[in-house]
Amino acid sequence: MSYIPKIPESYLYFPISSDHLLTLMRVNIKRATALNLSLLIPYASKPMSDVPPLCPGLLGGETPPTIPPSLLPTNVQRQIKHPAWIDAIPLPQLRDNFIFALGTFHYQGLCVDLLSGIDEGGVMVWGDPWHYTGWEMSEAFAKKWWPVLKGCEEFYESTNSWRRKRGEKDLSSRLRDMIIA
Repeated sequence: MSYIPKIPESYLYFPISSDHLLTLMRVNIKRATALNLSLLIPYASKPMSDVPPLCPGLLGGETPPTIPPSLLPTNVQRQIKHPAWIDAIPLPQLRDNFIFALGTFHYQGLCVDLLSGIDEGGVMVWGDPWHYTGWEMSEAFAKKWWPVLKGCEEFYESTNSWRRKRGEKDLSSRLRDMIIA
């Protein structure tokens, strides 16, 4: 008979405490960015016609068999030099918007906002990082960054989908109008 140690009930914390959840959210956005970049970097200097299928299980877990359409470079990405982190965003319009906005925002401030988590005004990745439906922005993030979010209706809709799953209200129609306009 094997010995199974008894774990005191005080060691079991479900649901996860909020301080751990914030750390998890930060890890998820960093992991999503790293995974999406890892899908792209081996092929960055090759024409898309020469891109072979991706290796399954890259960085652990399931990955798509080819570069996902949501991560394919836009014409703007091909023509304007930009930081690589922008390529990791699975929303082509948002990538283009960030490229056009380069130099108009403080990069460190954006990083802080992205990594803040949903409750603190950031962005969270709940699903496949290469598909926009896995991404959610906080209301505070949408209010602060709405000029860069213009035309990103998919991000707005994905956010509301996650909010509804938690029983929360949709982002305001005013924010929708600012983003979709």
